[in-house]
Amino acid sequence: DDAAAARWFDVRTPPALAFDHRAVLDAVLLQLEKDALTTGMVFNAVPVAFTERDFAQACAALPGLAGLAPHARLVLASLAGRGLVRLIDNPETEPALHRFNRNTWGKSPRPWTSWFSALM
Repeated sequence: DDAAAARWFDVRTPPALAFDHRAVLDAVLLQLEKDALTTGMVFNAVPVAFTERDFAQACAALPGLAGLAPHARLVLASLAGRGLVRLIDNPETEPALHRFNRNTWGKSPRPWTSWFSALM
């Protein structure tokens, strides 16, 4: 039974794949990268109230956003300036808590995606 031998693997370093499965995996990862930059999917991977570190870890886990992880503070500041996230506690405390504003995401122009792409 092949199911008994099934294992999880890191999509960035998959084992040898049969047929066109590597091409399919690459296409899915490319689409995830595009979606991560345009849909706000990273905010599905953080708590409702999240820290800069939570955001950086979520970015690092998503193939299309890993390059943003070292720039989490800058990215959050940029998103806050556009009303896409907001600080929900005293910024003098560590760690500061943020909240994603789902209501403004679809209404915001998206030229920032090319800015994020330049960081990666």
